[in-house]
Amino acid sequence: MRYTFTFYFSLLFCFQSLSFDAMSQQQVTLRVDPHHAHGGAASDVFEEINYIPLESTKESLFQRIDQLLVTDDYFIILDRIGNSILIFDKNGKFHRRLDGLPGAEKVSLPRMQFKAISVDPVKKQLVVTRPHFMTEKIRQDGRTVFYFDFNGNFIKKHTYSFYFRDFCSIGQEKILFSVSPPGLKEFKAGQFFRLGYYQSDSVLYKNELLHKRGRDGADETGTGRDLSFNPATRQAMYNDSFQYTLHVLDSIGLQRTYRFIFPLANSLPADFTSNEKYDGSRIQFIKEQPSPIIDIFSAYTLNDYLLFGLFSMREGDYHWEEYIYNSRSGNLLSYSRIHPDSLSFFLPVYDSRILACDKGYVYGAVTSPKMYSYHAKNSRRNVDYPSELKEFFLKADRLANPVIIQLKPKKGL
Repeated sequence: MRYTFTFYFSLLFCFQSLSFDAMSQQQVTLRVDPHHAHGGAASDVFEEINYIPLESTKESLFQRIDQLLVTDDYFIILDRIGNSILIFDKNGKFHRRLDGLPGAEKVSLPRMQFKAISVDPVKKQLVVTRPHFMTEKIRQDGRTVFYFDFNGNFIKKHTYSFYFRDFCSIGQEKILFSVSPPGLKEFKAGQFFRLGYYQSDSVLYKNELLHKRGRDGADETGTGRDLSFNPATRQAMYNDSFQYTLHVLDSIGLQRTYRFIFPLANSLPADFTSNEKYDGSRIQFIKEQPSPIIDIFSAYTLNDYLLFGLFSMREGDYHWEEYIYNSRSGNLLSYSRIHPDSLSFFLPVYDSRILACDKGYVYGAVTSPKMYSYHAKNSRRNVDYPSELKEFFLKADRLANPVIIQLKPKKGL
């Protein structure tokens, strides 16, 4: 039996509360108005804030963080522009760097060497994929998954028979793939699915989310990633573009679904993905709307909180913002409305993206120029920085690697 719970989000804050532990195998409807999200001082929102400068040497420098994976011992970073994967320990000390894939064609163009990374939380392995563009060899590599240990040593690779949009390793050599239309074919003729579970390299053991009808591939838009994975909880969150849904999955299969209802002025038509009249023109339709919400991204669950980002269009430009939703109170907070205070040493607590989550913390990063800018503004304050930040500011290197931010939200927000 399935139950539906509705969370009412309004100015009167009349909400029905329910803990995530009680939501297994349910569909949960969330009424969310991003315009009424709260903010506050850092100490009102977070119990703990830590800054971890990443070591900056000739070998460890990189350009940007496209993906951050947090394991028990390491920060693993994908820099797609710099075509590199870097591994740092949890104190920020450089450990290893990967600049290529064994047997794969080397390319120097930005974003062409690596597509995405994941970790097998059970076998403690780094799992890597690459884009499937340009040459025939690279297209074949785009169907291949590469495995490394955390010292950067190559273990094995496996090539699949299909191209995938996104993926995550969920442990025990099991991989969850999301596939662009038409999807993964089920054992029964004529059925296609968005998600497929594979184990032992090539054995399909489960499909999820049946395609009711195909969509024109040119209509795909959004962040380019539709799976978020938390190695600590071994849960994945899947977002289906335009449909305002988040699906929570583990190694067994689909556990629950969140269905978002946004204000009508910010919502796409209910039949946007099913009505053929939008085929081939969905992106153009979105651009013609004043402020539509397009996609949900970077979604995680943390205790009683649902963490997620909204990708939207505002005045013709793409915009994203990230939120903390309390399942018990229905309270909604926006990271961009949280301002620094003494708990954060008057340094920024957010810089455009939440990058990862584990069992107790949320992770982001701040660029070194922004850190130095805030440090300069604090010159008239008597701020007692921790030793690692004192050392970072003494170097005064604006070309240094970013600083990882580790945030622990308070209970009962």
